[in-house]
Amino acid sequence: MGADGRFGGPARPDPRDGGWQARAACWGMDPDVWFPPQGGSVRAAKRVCRVCPVRINCLAEAMQRGELYGVWGGASEDERRQFRTARRDDNEGGVDDRGRAA
Repeated sequence: MGADGRFGGPARPDPRDGGWQARAACWGMDPDVWFPPQGGSVRAAKRVCRVCPVRINCLAEAMQRGELYGVWGGASEDERRQFRTARRDDNEGGVDDRGRAA
């Protein structure tokens, strides 16, 4: 959150820090685009994410942090939930991170 109390979009950290967030297409955009009300459209957010050069970084970090809300790296709440479920099912099924039988 910035000094003015506004959220800077999904890529929260200060871009002057030089991390991947400094190159995010969403930086400085209205956060409501990525956090629509329940049942609202995520199309606008996904359009921005589709051309973002750091989309994979954003999604990976959101998955690592367990983000439950909003669009991160082009993936909606439901899509990230499906990714987590699939990963958990793979791990419980005796498959390692590379898809090989454990």
